[in-house]
Amino acid sequence: MMHLPTFTISNPSVQWLRNEQERLVNQANKMMAETKILDIFKQHGNLSPIDGSYLYRLMIYPDLDIALTANKITKKDFASLLSNLASQPYVRSIETADTVNFNVSKLPRPKGYWIGLEIPFQDDRWGIDCWFQQPDWQVRQNINNYTVRLRNLNETGRDAVLAIKYQLIKNGTYGKQYMSRDVYNAVLDNNVRSINDFEEFAQSKS
Repeated sequence: MMHLPTFTISNPSVQWLRNEQERLVNQANKMMAETKILDIFKQHGNLSPIDGSYLYRLMIYPDLDIALTANKITKKDFASLLSNLASQPYVRSIETADTVNFNVSKLPRPKGYWIGLEIPFQDDRWGIDCWFQQPDWQVRQNINNYTVRLRNLNETGRDAVLAIKYQLIKNGTYGKQYMSRDVYNAVLDNNVRSINDFEEFAQSKS
């Protein structure tokens, strides 16, 4: 569940972007500690470490990606998890998708049960995206090298990722036309370092 902020600064400084990234990581840790939301998921399967921008330390909006697995998952198991989450006082809303029985999206999506939570916490609206899957539903991907590259990205590259994601959100194209992975790939593999470079690169690929 993606809750994008409304950005009003035309060209935020590098320091502002870095500070916001640190603030979001700290707030995520605080939110998880106070709500104990991850403990709810752990009651229903094996929870992987938090992935995405939190792991890479490239956060620019309040969103967390998690993966929950269990050896055998039925629709009843999915409903039980949803019921448990819905009963928590800090959960404002829940969105769901069943791509096990209804994989009708035009875009390729994983096989499993998707859950998107909204948790208001202090001045942010946190989105938590979770895929609930059996091991045999997962597509094996070589993500370790990808993760290492992002974690070891130099300071110039990290600043570029934050700045480009910020501008895409401000322009209203993030989450619709472009996703984080588009930005990461452009910065990692094509030395893109500005929003103008990114837009030119994206147009050349279309």
